Order: sequence, then C-alpha cells, then structure tokens
Amino acid sequence: MASQQVALKVAFNGDIHRTRVDLRGFSLAELTQLMAQTFRLPVGDFVVQYRDPEGDCVNVTTDAEFQEALRVFLDAAEPVQSLKFSAATRRQVEFQDQVAEPLVKSVEHLMQALAVTLEQLKRDQHFVSFTPVPSVTLDQTVRDNAESPKTAAGGFSSFAQGLVVQINRFIPEKKAGEATIALAAAAPEPEHKSQVQPPIVTSPPAPVEEAPPAQEAEETAPPPSMASSVAFSEAEVKWADHLSVVSGIFPNAEPARVIAILEKSNGDLNVVLNVLTEEN
Repeated sequence: MASQQVALKVAFNGDIHRTRVDLRGFSLAELTQLMAQTFRLPVGDFVVQYRDPEGDCVNVTTDAEFQEALRVFLDAAEPVQSLKFSAATRRQVEFQDQVAEPLVKSVEHLMQALAVTLEQLKRDQHFVSFTPVPSVTLDQTVRDNAESPKTAAGGFSSFAQGLVVQINRFIPEKKAGEATIALAAAAPEPEHKSQVQPPIVTSPPAPVEEAPPAQEAEETAPPPSMASSVAFSEAEVKWADHLSVVSGIFPNAEPARVIAILEKSNGDLNVVLNVLTEEN
C-alpha cells in the first residue's frame, strides 16, 4: 500500500504544532498520544475534536469517528492543505455543554440592546450625514469562534466591541462632554482646602508654637486620596462602554478588576473576557 504522507496540525488553547504523518495505519490512539506528548496533557484528561465543513466542533472518541473525520477531510470539495485536530480538556467540554448556551443568550441580549441604540442614533437627524454601518451576523461569529471557550469569548467580545465602536462614531460629543465634566468637578477641591488653612496659621500667638504648621501639612494629606478617587471615576468614564459589555456577560465581575485588565491590555475586550472566563 502506497504511503499517504499528509500535513497534520494539532492545537490546544491557541498553541498549534505542525508535523507530517502517514495515514496508512495512523489511528486515534497515536493521535491522542501525539497530543499528550506535545502539550504535556494526561491522556484521559482531554478529548480530540475537529471542525467539520458545516462549522460544527465534533468530538472524536472512537476509531470509527476518527476514520469518519479523515474521510471528511480527504473527501472535501476543495483539497485540504493539512488535517487539523484540537485537544479540549474535560473542563472545556463541560463548559461548552453547560455554559456556552447561557453565554450566547447573554450576548444575544447585549447585541439587541446595542443594535437598538445604534438604530435610534441612525434615525436621529443630527447624525444623518454618517455612512451606513455594515451588519454582522451573530451566528457567523459563534460558528467562527466555537472551537474553545477562550476563542468563543474572544469572538463575542469582537462582535460587541465592533458595535461599541460604531456607536461611539455617532456620539463623539457625548464622550468629550463627560470627560470635561469629570475634570471640571475635580478642580475646585484643592482650592477649597487652601482657603481653610489661613485661620489655622494665624491662631498661634507665640513663636514657640511653630510646630502646628507641620501638623497642618499632615492634616492636608487627604487630598491625594481624593485625587485617586477622581482618577478612578475618570477611569470608569473612560471604559464605560467596555464595562457595559463585560457586565452583560459577567454580571458579577468587579468594575475595578475589569478596569485594571483594560488598562493593562489597552482596552482589548478579548483579553478581559479571556481572563474572566479562566477565573470563573
């Protein structure tokens, strides 16, 4: 029997390795062992999966299912350059079965809310001059990013982030106004504190009691904490749209935790949802 050398890709959590194998006699057990050695996974702790032409993620647990997977790859209408199989941990499979559906419903609700807001802005005559925004299909987003919880969350966040960007194109004045108000509200506080100081300075009658000014310096120390609270409020204003997206998917997420991740990732919602998905 002639050799059937083909390129084989094995993937796990975004880590992809490429090799070549001879399909003659190649079995599910050999593929499982290859994945276990490549990604240092216990053999019984993961499931082999592949993506069929319809976009579904299919589990491979028997030799018959493995042979069917090879047939799907090799009999495709267009010649495939390589065969690709992925490893998914039991926890990830359980997540896909028990959590993915509620997550999709939550994202659908969020998409509907954002779409309604976008339509209202498009009907506002103040924004008539803006060009139409291309629509995105949620089903396609889910299908393209359903290989693992991490990539699925990334796909959902990309979809949501796209709608947020589109809405922000329509309301730039609002965002600028919010930042101006936040800065204006922060300015009067230092002036108010400076006006309270003179009565305390004039109170000591004798030069011997020159120590109180040092106490005043200690008493006036709280303003930095006020400045930090104002900075936190500005951060909430800065990431308001992103926080609303995250809260629609993870209602119990702490805003301070989300803001910290957003600051580190330069506002990348994919990173935020990946971190929160792993933590939950």
